Amino acid sequence: MAKALRKTDLPARNVNPQKLRHYARALGRLAKNDRIDGLLIARYTAELPTDRCDATQSPSNSPIWSLPRRQLSDDKVSLTINSSKYASRTVKRMFTHRLRHIELDVALLAKRMSEILASQPGLAARV
Repeated sequence: MAKALRKTDLPARNVNPQKLRHYARALGRLAKNDRIDGLLIARYTAELPTDRCDATQSPSNSPIWSLPRRQLSDDKVSLTINSSKYASRTVKRMFTHRLRHIELDVALLAKRMSEILASQPGLAARV
């Protein structure tokens, strides 16, 4: 499937089904059908970092910031899922505070990535 998409110059992404399921649960989307799954996958890939399906990409030539960003996104999904399990206002406030810090870290990382890409045209071609 990814090869066929690449031949037509359409983007393809690798998505971990387990993480996608956790994300769906965090959003309260438990129904399973093709339409809902398609919309959910589109939202997931738009909001969270995913691996590009690229035959030339290997771990050695992937950008150095992909791991920290992925870890932050994983933490965000985990906190979102776990925050719904607690009724205590104090605990929910703590989770909200931690989520806000993660969002700020992701924004800072995105800004730094943009600066790096702007300063190194050769690197921008790889991303």
